Amino acid sequence: MFIRRGLTHWKNHLVGFGADGASVNFGRRQGVLAKLSEEVHWVVGVHCIAHRLELAAKDALKDTYLTQEIDGFLSAYATFYRTSPKRLRELREVAEVIEEKVLSPARVDGTRWVDHRRRALQVMIRNFPAIVTHLTEIGSEERTDVKRADAAKARGWIRKIATVKFLLNSGLYLDMMVELSHLSLMFQKDDVNVPDVVEKITTSGELLRDLISNDGATLLSLRPSCTEGIYRGIELVGDQEVEAAFNNSRAAKVQPLLESLKERFSSFKSNPIL
Repeated sequence: MFIRRGLTHWKNHLVGFGADGASVNFGRRQGVLAKLSEEVHWVVGVHCIAHRLELAAKDALKDTYLTQEIDGFLSAYATFYRTSPKRLRELREVAEVIEEKVLSPARVDGTRWVDHRRRALQVMIRNFPAIVTHLTEIGSEERTDVKRADAAKARGWIRKIATVKFLLNSGLYLDMMVELSHLSLMFQKDDVNVPDVVEKITTSGELLRDLISNDGATLLSLRPSCTEGIYRGIELVGDQEVEAAFNNSRAAKVQPLLESLKERFSSFKSNPIL
């Protein structure tokens, strides 16, 4: 490839190779880095920092309430509305009646794991009153035009999301994703360097650690409503004990993320070449 592009002396100039962590790139025997190392023994392989960030978040949040319950709902309800123009139209009509504005439900999956979740959470919280109102209507016996399976699904979702627990955790989750999104955007810049990475990881780690004991912007806006048990006209199930349990669980949600970030980016401090 280098020769085809006229770089006949590429071996004398190549010092590093950067890519995502796929085995085709970093496989010990057949990966691109392994093949390059056969020709250029000093080449340094660097796993894409934006991809490292995505993997750190996935590893830390796997099999938690945030991914199993909240992501589960985000994915299911987005499909529920995105695959039915009628349901999406009804959602908008309900929003107009209760004087709310809605955005189209955002996909939670995608190549940019962190930013897709940030966007999906923001849209869900923004649409929350309209979603709950419409799902309540769909799940009622008065809607004889709705399939039983869809009605049962809507009632199940209401029991899950119209709660203090769900809303508080969604707020914390969004605050975490907002910080990681800022970090991801910085890592995608062409001029990012190693000192920048170390500095930003340290700063983001401090901000994320602060979320264990202090409310972030989203959670701060949701907290009074959750304490009162009503959010933008929607009654929430839950009491002070639920709120206290959430407060006590914050460290268990944030700390694994801090540890995962530290592990994924440890080479930027330990590797003398970097």
